[in-house]
Amino acid sequence: MKEGIAAAGVQVEGTFNAKRFFETLAMILSRKENLSITVTVHEEKKKQSREPHGGSR
Repeated sequence: MKEGIAAAGVQVEGTFNAKRFFETLAMILSRKENLSITVTVHEEKKKQSREPHGGSR
């Protein structure tokens, strides 16, 4: 079975470079609208998973 993300007929396999995607999208929109659009991508900090303290429900 292949791994990937499918949405509306689009499938991404492997690594998806979100930074490059949004930079390209900004470039396309900048040219179309004759504006200067810039993109800044920040990686989300991973939160430490906490398990509930105490007993069960």
